[in-house]
Formats: sequence, structure tokens, C-alpha cells
Amino acid sequence: SRSSIILVNTTTMIHELSEKGFQNLELWTRGIDRNIFKPRTNEALSNSLDPTRKKKIILYVGRVSKEKNIEVFCDLSDKIDNYRFVIVGDGPIREKLEKKYNKILFTGYKFGKELAEYYSVADSTVFPSLNDTFGITIIESMACGTPVAAFPVNGPIDIIDLGVSGFFHEDIEVAIKKSLNCKEESVLESSHKFNWESCADIFINSIDKVS
Repeated sequence: SRSSIILVNTTTMIHELSEKGFQNLELWTRGIDRNIFKPRTNEALSNSLDPTRKKKIILYVGRVSKEKNIEVFCDLSDKIDNYRFVIVGDGPIREKLEKKYNKILFTGYKFGKELAEYYSVADSTVFPSLNDTFGITIIESMACGTPVAAFPVNGPIDIIDLGVSGFFHEDIEVAIKKSLNCKEESVLESSHKFNWESCADIFINSIDKVS
């Protein structure tokens, strides 16, 4: 039996840790509450975000802070007129960003069913971070049928099925445009592998290996 097992959340992290000499690495996936995060309709919310119903709703969910690389997302609001940019979350630079980017709707934190409704009415969720090790908001969005646009870094490249559940690209604007071509059914199907049952099975099997 092994003396120990290190549970790691993505294959990219496994490769990086292996190169640094770590051994006995096991992939440990993540899950979400699918009773909450599933496709939901809310016409009133859709109308409030874009009364014209002509713009694509582009969403960011998470902490509003510098380390999330959020200003890359915000800068697009001054560049693209046919998108409606929405930020769900709060953080230390929210007030600064609200003053600088007046075309973006800042909603503050949302939770549970209400958060799932925001994901569901969005056309794409943007994950601009360059240094998160996973990105739970990615699978929350996918479980609501909404594709994700991101940079090709650890986390997104391990979670997003390119062209199926979203898109990653060095140019986030390209990633958004490509993600909009993803079909809701394909996004949902791609999200099913992220579930608590798999998480529990991996954890229990890891205990058995070292016992």
C-alpha cells in the first residue's frame, strides 16, 4: 500500500507537481448542488438586464478584486456595444470599477436560486482569472447551461471542453465570441462529470489505498 496520497483538483496541477518531484498524486474532481444550479427561466430578470432583448448578456461571477484579473473583463464594456456586461459579486475594487465603467451592471453578491437564474439568463460567463487552481463558477455556469469564456490556463483548460462547453483563448474577446456558439444541451452534458458522488468515490478509494 502507499504511504500517502495527495489529492489534486486538475490534471494540469498533477503535471506541475510531478515535475517538482511530488508523487502519489490522485485527481480529485469537484461538484456542485444540482438542485440549485440548473437551467432556470426568469423573464423579468432577462428584461431588467436588457430591456431591448437584443444584446448578449455577458456575466462575471466572483470576488471583485485585482487578483481575479477582472479589469480585462471590464475593459470590453467600453469596446463592445452589442454585449450587456453584468458583474455578480463584491470586493475591494467594486466602487472604483463602478465609477470607471458606467456601462456595467454591478449587482452585488447573489446566492442559491437567484445566482443560478443569473447564470441561466446569461449568454456567456467569463472567467478572466489567470491564477485560480480550479474555478467553481465555471461548473456552476455550465450546470445552468451557459458556456464559459476564459484564458488557456490551469483550471479552465481542465474543465472546459473546447467548443463544447465554452472556449479558452489568449484573447478573451475571441473566447467570448466562440463560446456563444456552444449549444445549451452540450454545455449541460459536459457538466455532468462534475458531481459530489464522484468526489466522494475518489476520496473513499484514496482512503482504502492507504489503509
